[in-house]
Amino acid sequence: MNHKNIIISIFEIVVISFIVLQSFLVLISAMMGYKCFAVSSGSMSPYLKTGDLVITKPVVFDDILVGDVITFSNIKSNDFFTHRVVELDTDKKWIYTKGDANLVKDPTPTSYDYVIGKVVVSFKLLGFIRMALNSVYSSLIVAVLIIFILLDKIYSLRKRVKDEQA
Repeated sequence: MNHKNIIISIFEIVVISFIVLQSFLVLISAMMGYKCFAVSSGSMSPYLKTGDLVITKPVVFDDILVGDVITFSNIKSNDFFTHRVVELDTDKKWIYTKGDANLVKDPTPTSYDYVIGKVVVSFKLLGFIRMALNSVYSSLIVAVLIIFILLDKIYSLRKRVKDEQA
């Protein structure tokens, strides 16, 4: 086996391992009622960085504390944000949040109704895979790459078997 084939094999193993690990985390989390989100900006740096994967668990309002990191949806869109709680209004059930890297808190409070959950764990870099797979085109590209890798492995195996029989 030459150096080129070794490098390609290592790359294939790394890519497939990351995809399988991320898929496993998402599946296990979903089975436990948790949700996974990819961090898509640096607003929570250094605690969370772009490309991290966060797992959130559902939380009741009374269990949210100042200092917790929560994921919530935007009232006006389907976007999700993961920010730190900096203030709570217990009468109105409003939550004031701020990204750790931001100088000021978010411009509007979030109603508890829009809270997805409290972050319980994060995984470095695995969010990039989640972001890539969120697009139909990206998912298609990844599927084609996996098919190509599998076909290459099948071809190599068939060739090796044929060479050994000769």
